Amino acid sequence: MVMGADTPRVAAYEDGTVIFLKRSKDGASYHCRKLSEAELSDFKQHLMPVVGLKHWKNFYSLRPNVTDQPEARFYVRDGVRELVTGVYGLTATVTKLPAYTVLSGGDKPDRVPDELLELHRYLCSVDYPDSKEWSPKYVEVMIWPYEYAPDASIIWPKDWPALDSERSLKRGSSYSIFLDGSALPELRKFLQTRKDKGAVEIGGKKWAVSVREVFPSEPVWRKAFQGAKEK
Repeated sequence: MVMGADTPRVAAYEDGTVIFLKRSKDGASYHCRKLSEAELSDFKQHLMPVVGLKHWKNFYSLRPNVTDQPEARFYVRDGVRELVTGVYGLTATVTKLPAYTVLSGGDKPDRVPDELLELHRYLCSVDYPDSKEWSPKYVEVMIWPYEYAPDASIIWPKDWPALDSERSLKRGSSYSIFLDGSALPELRKFLQTRKDKGAVEIGGKKWAVSVREVFPSEPVWRKAFQGAKEK
């Protein structure tokens, strides 16, 4: 619902921790697992063909003349080697595509390296049966103005960080408010009381809300993606 509210499908770290989206018949939730040395080595083997690419672009498009398609982003680092790229129109098999418009023009799809497509297939299949549900250290409540909300607003609890808190970050006309991850169940319960066309009242104003888990080391890849976009 807001730019920047996306979260990774899979995040793997040097210490062997893997956080991934696990699907079930009831939906999906994030799980985590600490890989053994052998498992981590196997995971890295799937990354090596991509890290070893000699030529690659910062951005590819598989559907250059179609609007509103998902984009898969990749950040892979191995020592001094680093790959940062995105592929517009690359989806997982379970993705439900939004409505789209076919634009005029004859742009041809980019040739995406086979190594990158193979890594995408692997990452979409990552699953560890003995994993545990992941509890983030922080959650980010992203808010933006919704003064025209027709339904009644629900009131932001007084004991939670607000707009003037050190846990608040202003982003133009919007804000991010960071809560402890342990508050996520209570936050979800609070937001369930909101009507379909209602807002959340914070600081005397009405706001629309989106919530996302904050991942460890997240600023690293966000900075890398921004740098790639500016090139």
